[in-house]
Amino acid sequence: MRASKYRSSLAPHRRSGKVKIFFIFIVFTFLTVLMVRFTVSLPYFTLQEIQIDGLERLSKDKILGWINLPPQTSIFKFNLNGIAKKIESNPQVKKVIARRILPSTIYILVKERVPYAYLLKQGDLWEVDEEGVILNKVKEKKNLPVIEGPLCLEKNNLKTALKAVKLAKRAGLNPIRIRAEKKEEGIVIYLKQKVKIYLGRGDHLKHIYYVPYLISDAQKRKEKIEKIDLRFDEQLVVTPKK
Repeated sequence: MRASKYRSSLAPHRRSGKVKIFFIFIVFTFLTVLMVRFTVSLPYFTLQEIQIDGLERLSKDKILGWINLPPQTSIFKFNLNGIAKKIESNPQVKKVIARRILPSTIYILVKERVPYAYLLKQGDLWEVDEEGVILNKVKEKKNLPVIEGPLCLEKNNLKTALKAVKLAKRAGLNPIRIRAEKKEEGIVIYLKQKVKIYLGRGDHLKHIYYVPYLISDAQKRKEKIEKIDLRFDEQLVVTPKK
């Protein structure tokens, strides 16, 4: 009987203790929030400088125009992910990292998309990067391969053509033109050596690595190759020039 009375007398004390702890926690949290808000609003953390690195073709003024950060604002009030995404929304930009540098700087690192080939579209040449993202209309043509043919305007065909360009370059070849033909011809690479390589639908791209050996062997025999057909399994068909 005494034990039960003792336990019942302790219960209110325990509840009041929990209420006090909860109250202290709320007050502490509230004061912490106030201190943080006061600290970040100090003029010491007001935006003074925007550093932008990694620019090659884009200008700093253009980037600043895209993000339009208001002055006299604490650097802690800026959404860094929002800044990065706003810049990345431009097709010329591949990736952006934004961060704060105390006390008053926003630092932005930009990785631009680099032209990897040209795409012939409606009579005009357009820059495309390795991933097939169309960039700017070409103003001054440089030594990049041209991808052409209405079928190359399809996303999958364009990616296959770009992959063919990449593998051809890795193999030491110099592709100057890539065309997507109809029917079974598929992707055709035109080399600077005036050799055509038939890839079909791109199922046998790995066979491109054999092409330099075929060309070298033909040169040793003082022969010229007109085309190399890679559309067949475990077989390369070489057609010499007449």
